[in-house]
Formats: sequence, structure tokens, C-alpha cells
Amino acid sequence: MGKATAKTQDVAAPVYVLVGEDLILRREKLAKLRADFLGDDQDSIGFVSLGANVAMRDILDECRTIGMFSPRKLVLVDPADALFATRGDESEEHEQDEASGEAGGAGLNRNLLERYLDAPCATALLVLACQTWNKSTRLHKRLAASKCVEFLEGLTPASASAWLVRRAKAEYSKELPLQVANRLIELVGPDRSRLDSELAKLALYCLNEPAISAAAVETLTGFSHEQQIWDMIAALGAGDAKSALQLHEALWQADKKIGFTIVGAVFYWLNQVMRAIELLEKRMSDAEISSELKLWPQQRAANVLQLARRWQFSGARRASQLLLQADLAPKTGLGEMQPCMERFIIQVCAI
Repeated sequence: MGKATAKTQDVAAPVYVLVGEDLILRREKLAKLRADFLGDDQDSIGFVSLGANVAMRDILDECRTIGMFSPRKLVLVDPADALFATRGDESEEHEQDEASGEAGGAGLNRNLLERYLDAPCATALLVLACQTWNKSTRLHKRLAASKCVEFLEGLTPASASAWLVRRAKAEYSKELPLQVANRLIELVGPDRSRLDSELAKLALYCLNEPAISAAAVETLTGFSHEQQIWDMIAALGAGDAKSALQLHEALWQADKKIGFTIVGAVFYWLNQVMRAIELLEKRMSDAEISSELKLWPQQRAANVLQLARRWQFSGARRASQLLLQADLAPKTGLGEMQPCMERFIIQVCAI
């Protein structure tokens, strides 16, 4: 790389690859690369964005072309997957020479990029944004050796809370209590784009407040699916498999990413049932149990207590085991969330 100015710093290699579907994280990583390479002002003249239909030769020509008004140039190709898509008659490591075809061909494009790495432009940084990336190629091994291939992992339930609190402060200048963040994740799931979208709405709703409140989350986010989920759970507790399955299907039709929220709500419900059984064993009254577990409204409290008496510990443990199996199956490649939860509904209604 060329000599860094006071406002810039060198990066590890002339080519970076960002891999993953998380658009929020991709933008964050790109912003960091752009700031490091182009400087604090991130001069837009030095930033070139190319789309999916640009040939590799043209991309590399752009990298080699000296800018007239900017000492450095960052060239972004987003998405870059088409450049490395393997044709049906081409194996992943099939190498072609330049006379073998047109701009396409994964092997040819990798060859061109490797040749560019042998003699890169010192004032250019090429960033390739891909949803998938083949780790078995020579190109990957060469870039990975310089730590220039970054796989952008999605959030997990464990990491989502801390990210959400930081995001609220950095992007929206709002405090977000940890308990409120956890509730938002419980409702939406650990998806950066969806969480950020909810944060934007909540920040606007709490415009004149220093923090996003639990009440705001319940008002703007909680109501959207919560009542439908509790209606499904009520049918589940009553052993009404037909109604529970219909409500479950309606939730998925309304939101294809509702699975995490449904599972979280059902886990919460089963925990209430287990606690109610424990308190019944201690001979506490229904009113005392409802107060202790904050069971509301009244009909929901009555449903939980009725189920606790009917299931006892053996039934509640069986339901918990079935839900754990339904939750783990998609995470271990043994099924999709929606059919796994449908099976769970049928099994629980038979207890």
C-alpha cells in the first residue's frame, strides 16, 4: 500500500472480502475500511461503488486507474457473488487462461484477481461483498493468510443484547436498559436488520426522552404479534391442536421470521406452568400464585393454573423436552423451524 497520510492508515492487503448476509454488520465493516483507507473525511471522490454486472477486468482496471482528485481509491463490488459463481461445467479449482472465454467464469476471475495481487495498485483498495465464499480455492488461502477475508456472523441471543445497547447509544443517542433490550430481542429475534428497524421507530417514539422505555417497546413492538401468540398458546394449553395449528400458520404467514419469537414465548409460558406447579405443591392459593408469577390477564392466569393441575410435573417436563427438541432441530440441521413447531403442537396437545 502507498504511504498513509495523517488522516489515513494502511490496511493489510489490496483486496478485502466481506462475506455474509448481515447488511448492518457489512455496512459497519465497510465504514471502518473506508475511514481507515480514505481518511477521516472519507472523500466521496475516492469511493467507487460497482454493481453485480461488472466484469472482473473492468473492476481491476478501475483499481489501476489513478484518480485525478483523490490520492486514494476504494472500489466496492456489491454484490460480488456472480464473479465467483461456478458454472455447471466448471469445478471450483478449474483454472482458465484469458483466451478461454468472456468476462465470466469463476476460475478465470480468480486467476485475474490473483495476478492483480502479484502487482496491485498501491493507492487502491478493492472490497468484494459476497453472501457466500469458497474456502477451498487458492485465492481464499492467499487472502486469508493476510486476514483479509472476514465472515460476518449474525447475532446470537447471547450477543444480541450488548450489540443492541451499543447500537441504541451510538446511532440513536438513546440509553437502552438491558432488560428492555432483552425484551425487544424476545419479541423480534436476534436479527440485526429487524432490531435496528425497531430501534429507529422506538427512538423516534421516545424523541424527547433520554432512554427507550419498556412501555415504548410494548406499545410499538410487543402488540404486533404478542396477542396472536398468546391466543395460540391458549389453544395449545386447552389441547385444541386444530386451532393452535391454524393460529401458528397465520403467524408464519404474517412474518416469516416469527419462529424465534414463538419459541421464546412458549418457553416463557412453560416456565410459568412449572412455577405454578411448584407453588401449588406449597399449597399457595390461586390469587397468591397469580400475584407471585404476575399472571395476567385473569383468563390467562386461570389457563396456566388449570394446566398446572392437569399436567403435574410429569406433563410439564414432557412438554419442555418436546419444545427443546423442536428448538434444537433447526439449529443442528435436523429440520426447519415451522414444521418442527407444528409437530410440537400436535405432541403437546396429546399430553
